[in-house]
Amino acid sequence: MKNFLKREFGKRMEERRKALHLKQKHICMMLHIPIRTYQSWVYGEAMPNSLAKMKALANILECDPGWLEHGPKQRGWKLSPELKEILDAREKINAPR
Repeated sequence: MKNFLKREFGKRMEERRKALHLKQKHICMMLHIPIRTYQSWVYGEAMPNSLAKMKALANILECDPGWLEHGPKQRGWKLSPELKEILDAREKINAPR
């Protein structure tokens, strides 16, 4: 099951990258990671090892970190407390004044 989740994460990541017409090497440069690390995420071998990297990747791909990590919300699915905190802060920043 864990490998399935990693592969789905990689698919979502590539879907957003292609939609934004970004190259893998440019994302790697922005994240300060080797291309092989990025490719291991795409192929479902690994995922970002820190919340900061996940948040940075989501910002580059202009998507929600929760969607990137878990896909569309499904019945019974809940955000982790750390991710909820990030999204709440993001919502406050983007709220109309």
